[in-house]
Amino acid sequence: MLYSQTGTYSAAIVATNAIGDDVFDSYAADDFTVSHSAGWTVSAFNFAVTFQDGAPDPGTTYNVNVFADAGGVPNDAVPPRCAGVDLSGTLDATHTALSVALPTACLLPAGLYWVVLQANLNASVSENKMYWSSWRSATPPGAPAHWKNPSDAFFTGCLTWRPTTRCGYTGNTQGFEVVGAIGGGGACTVDGICLDVTLGTDLSPGACGDARTLAVWTGDPVNYCYVLTNNSGMPLRHHSLSDNIDGTILDLQVEPVADGASLQYNRILTPAASQTRTAVWSAYAVPPGYTHAYAYSGPIADRLLCTGFEAPPCDPGEGGFIDITITGIGGPIADDGAVARTLPFSFTFYGTTSNALCIGNNGYILFGTTACPTGGYSQNTPLQDASFPAPAILPYWDDFAATGGGTARGIVLHATTGTAPNRKYIVEWFNVAPASDTTGSDDGVTFEVIFDEATQTVRFEYQDVAMTAQGAPVGEGRSATIGLKKNADLFNEFSFGQAVLADQSRIEWPAVAAQSFTAATTTVLDVGLPVIAVAPAALSASVAPGGSLTLPLAVNNTGTRELTWRIDPAPSNAHLRAYAEAIGASATPADVASRIGSVDRQRPSTPHKPLESSPAPLGATAAPSFAITNYSREYLTLDAATPGTATVIAPAPEGPLYKTATFVNDVFTKQYVAAVTPGYGTAIIDTATGTATPLGGPPTVPGDQWFGIKWDEISDTLYGAGCGVLSTEGPYSCHLYKIDPRTGAVTEGPLVTGAGDPTYGLILIDIAIDPSGLMYGINYINGDLVAIDKLTGAAQVVGSTGVLPQYVQSIDFDQATGSLYWASYDGSIGNMYRVDTTTAALTLVGPLVNNEEIYAFSIATSGGACLDPADVPWLSTDRTSGLTLPGTGSMMNVTFNALGLASGTHTAMLCIFSNDPANRRMTVPVRLVVGDGSP
Repeated sequence: MLYSQTGTYSAAIVATNAIGDDVFDSYAADDFTVSHSAGWTVSAFNFAVTFQDGAPDPGTTYNVNVFADAGGVPNDAVPPRCAGVDLSGTLDATHTALSVALPTACLLPAGLYWVVLQANLNASVSENKMYWSSWRSATPPGAPAHWKNPSDAFFTGCLTWRPTTRCGYTGNTQGFEVVGAIGGGGACTVDGICLDVTLGTDLSPGACGDARTLAVWTGDPVNYCYVLTNNSGMPLRHHSLSDNIDGTILDLQVEPVADGASLQYNRILTPAASQTRTAVWSAYAVPPGYTHAYAYSGPIADRLLCTGFEAPPCDPGEGGFIDITITGIGGPIADDGAVARTLPFSFTFYGTTSNALCIGNNGYILFGTTACPTGGYSQNTPLQDASFPAPAILPYWDDFAATGGGTARGIVLHATTGTAPNRKYIVEWFNVAPASDTTGSDDGVTFEVIFDEATQTVRFEYQDVAMTAQGAPVGEGRSATIGLKKNADLFNEFSFGQAVLADQSRIEWPAVAAQSFTAATTTVLDVGLPVIAVAPAALSASVAPGGSLTLPLAVNNTGTRELTWRIDPAPSNAHLRAYAEAIGASATPADVASRIGSVDRQRPSTPHKPLESSPAPLGATAAPSFAITNYSREYLTLDAATPGTATVIAPAPEGPLYKTATFVNDVFTKQYVAAVTPGYGTAIIDTATGTATPLGGPPTVPGDQWFGIKWDEISDTLYGAGCGVLSTEGPYSCHLYKIDPRTGAVTEGPLVTGAGDPTYGLILIDIAIDPSGLMYGINYINGDLVAIDKLTGAAQVVGSTGVLPQYVQSIDFDQATGSLYWASYDGSIGNMYRVDTTTAALTLVGPLVNNEEIYAFSIATSGGACLDPADVPWLSTDRTSGLTLPGTGSMMNVTFNALGLASGTHTAMLCIFSNDPANRRMTVPVRLVVGDGSP
């Protein structure tokens, strides 16, 4: 991230190319400064936006152009320095964060520039508009944002570039970020490095594809292969890699590469949407670093009134403490806390350019991040032992008391002086006292960090370091760590626990010139899916006795991939990809050891804590569900779609831990449960009373315990999953079983293979079966979502959920909507998630009632029974399967035949199974009225 200008948005300005109604064409612009003498290679921009209709129109593209400055406005009288027209963009789920990659990375020399943004929206089709979000700043980072509407259709008078505040808008600072790298660009640089990035679907170690543009399905893992070739004439040792979507990927990683040699780096990604990635690689022979120079500044008079005859002397130059106790902005920082601040200009620190800071109460600044720690970092150490979440600037790292709004016991201030491009940003810790002080003394230390825009240097100034707040001299750095740190390999320590500072002294940190080479290249990934739609949504026919009628049914594909469909159920392995390999994240021994003991037991709790609940009638809920809570030990009903409230039915059944549950044949008065407690089996709970009646026994494989039980309405089969977890070392494994819902008899099935952790194997926290009969599970070891062939046990990792389960968990499909719900618990918080079965991505539904851990969770909804053609002789189709290309439809004739059929109304459910992951089973209700409909 070369530059970030974000804030609390309170306004927005229209930025739309109104296709078909050009009078509403509007242009919005804001400025940024390329501060590095080597220039910037810009690959993308991120923008904060909103849309009048809440989302862009289908197919919306964007124009992003960068112009040089012309007296405080964009110089659009000449071609842009960076040009992008009709570019695709990537939006977040809220349609407020837009990322646009430039078609080719462009080099901007040092100087002042303007980025101009437009969305291309067809005004003749919709009245949608895009707005670039902004806020009003008392001191904008550079020039105020500008806007124009050449036809003046908005009646603002801003036919040419004017400040936004003169065009009727309140905001003057737009939200955007500049993405790229320092220095020149291109896939190859002369006497430098070459970067080749290819895409492929072979996920085996060391594999590289050969495509720079690739089309895949949503949920398909993609192998991004980066190959760096060193043509610099010297060995290269440190490497940084970033792109316009993920930001920093490698940060000065140590990998020696000899002249003429190559280095390969692979990433396996599962993008949810199409994207254009511009990767920028920088390789260093000499990494960026710093030296230090300590000097005594002496007292400094007010430099605004320097005459040359002052005593103490006046220093109108660079040295000396800059007092901002009157002009600076400050506020309280909690003990061991930190606050996010934004530099008004880009700054380069250890080769990384950003303007994001976290200012810590304990005398440190984290660079390049606004994700500030809420505690910790109170015990300073030598820099070789210190660990920070971001590069650190440490003028006086110590354990200080919380700072407040006054100066008596300390305050942290910040201020900007000067004008671009010669600004200075000052962070001052004024009179901060150690947290251990009990004397009530007001004698703390006062010091500051000065960031210089023009020289891109950082300086520490010490006004008062003779601290006696603890009742004895402890200042001058005796209890502090002072220096700069990039990571474990790059740091510059000035001192640790030494009395090396004096009042009115300073430390200059001149940068060591880095010897580096940069290259950039772009890849395009086309991610798509088939999307099934049927028309009409239901079929109804009326015929005379013995008559017949044929109606058309269209199977349409509104997606971007081929749609295959059939009336018969899909194969049990339809959700397994033929080429993909297991890509689950490897678990660590420490992690597994800390969690494996809780996989089959409840979190320790106090029995019968009263549950704070609100009645939720079963019929009024979107996803009515039943479950057992751990902490309160209650059997209850809740809405999985709004899981924060519940209705208690009864105390939880006594005896074994009934971990997993399901409903059979859409009978919601009986909940089938299975106990994870060793040696115990299955039971049926009366959903009205919470009473459990034993049904069957445990799994038949020695050592297995019940971890999953689910009904498959496609095959009318009750499946179970038993896993062996008695060992604390693994590897672990699971078997599938069939359970007779009438007798509880257990029939052993296949071993689940192909999707376990490489070291620890597989423990299924539960299983779930979707409306089309496809089975899924989640691996307790590493949180992977797993697709399972219910007939063979063959399994495949869909992707990582990003959550590590702890204690018992439950998952289930809402058969009416096809949504997979996960009642999750991570050791401290219970949350309900929806799980995307194509990518494993989670959507938080909400916290579970009382943040509880719940299990035996099953959803009481019906997907509707699909017709068996043998049982519905009055209905037939002229085709039973098809392949439908994107953007087209396939016609099917459905014939209603009342021959031999009694008068009356007859109904059935026609099901169409497809490879659309979001609608693997599409239901079409059919209705035939014979005669007058009377039986």
